Amino acid sequence: MDILEEISKGVEAEKSRHIFNREENLFLIPDRPLAIRKALSLVQKGDLVILLGKGHENSIIYADHVMSFDEISEAEKALAEIGYNNN
Repeated sequence: MDILEEISKGVEAEKSRHIFNREENLFLIPDRPLAIRKALSLVQKGDLVILLGKGHENSIIYADHVMSFDEISEAEKALAEIGYNNN
């Protein structure tokens, strides 16, 4: 969460050009699978969701454990859950 808070400081600095309000349009979600689902739940026609930073990795390393994680598979699973059909 500390890393997300640091990143959000940059977003906060942009408030002069945009309006960012936590839990309205700025979400700090440390659980990556949940964050993917939140992003996809907000998508509207014409939107683009870009998942950055984990696509080339096969795990998430925490201070006390390592979690296997395949971002592509997770995104595909999340899309299927919301009814996206790639056909």
